[in-house]
Amino acid sequence: SGLTLAAGVALARCLYWQGRYDEAWDCLQTESTPASGNAHAAAWRAMRSRIAAARGLVEEAIVEAAFARDIAGARGDARQLALAHYATALVQLAVGDLDQAGAAAARAVREARRAHHLMLGACARLLYAEVARRSGRRAAAARIALRFA
Repeated sequence: SGLTLAAGVALARCLYWQGRYDEAWDCLQTESTPASGNAHAAAWRAMRSRIAAARGLVEEAIVEAAFARDIAGARGDARQLALAHYATALVQLAVGDLDQAGAAAARAVREARRAHHLMLGACARLLYAEVARRSGRRAAAARIALRFA
């Protein structure tokens, strides 16, 4: 059900932030893949993408992020789109594609703003700052980071 899926995503997110990636992955193992019509399907895919990237499963992370973007785009849900673009940015950063990571982070910021999701917007901005720093644009990264000081 949708509630069970949402609870699994929430628990996985907590475990992810604790660095307990295998346990987080286990939280998102279901007997069947959630239908794309499920309101939480894109968030489930985006979280799987982030955890897969943290576990070094880059190909799976890319596939899950693409599914998350497709599902969220079809639904037109700004919050889910922000989550999907944020996951995409993390994966692209992990593989070293800074241009794609920056573009995805910028889209995540835009969608988080549209969804009025302040925390996700802040995380996406910090991710964008990290992309700028790794790209050698330290002044831009510092400007973004100073907005949080």
